[in-house]
Amino acid sequence: MTHDTREDPRIVRTRQAALTAIRELIQEGGWEAVTHQNIAEKSGYARSTIYRNWPERIDLLRELTNRAELDSHAPDLTGDVRTDVLADLASYRDVLFDKGGGVTLATILSLVEHSPEAREIHDAGVARGEGVVRGVLADAVARGELEADLDPIHGASELFGPVTHRRLMSRSRPNDDDLARIVDSFLHRWAVTKN
Repeated sequence: MTHDTREDPRIVRTRQAALTAIRELIQEGGWEAVTHQNIAEKSGYARSTIYRNWPERIDLLRELTNRAELDSHAPDLTGDVRTDVLADLASYRDVLFDKGGGVTLATILSLVEHSPEAREIHDAGVARGEGVVRGVLADAVARGELEADLDPIHGASELFGPVTHRRLMSRSRPNDDDLARIVDSFLHRWAVTKN
């Protein structure tokens, strides 16, 4: 017996309309503008529908974060450290600058100091978002291509940090050459030198 795993198209439409409304509300007025009433008005769905799907405001942020990650397609891994890291970094850049991820990240960061739920969303999002690069780095260390004392978590921070900084601080989108310089500098520092 097979089960149909497709989601009801009405649910998909409702979710997409609500997420679009949340992104727009955050861009227009920050987290304070994200209320069930405002989402209902902007999305065209009943407030009861919004409450049924997302009973608490923090659930809206969790859904938005999860959807931003789904918008980021993990690259097909090639086994080449530079190629794989560069592809994932480009995907991250695109989510931050082109798909609303930067606004979502800024919103989460504004809440983490005072909200355990937001801190949980942040920490889980970082682990999932950096997962591909952490795995690529760990594999490269295991193959002896990168120094054995490289911690993949810290390595991922070194790689994602400049892109995140450019989004949150200078709001200047790094181009492909900028990403290549970030990756090449990192690899130069951590590559095992062959004698």
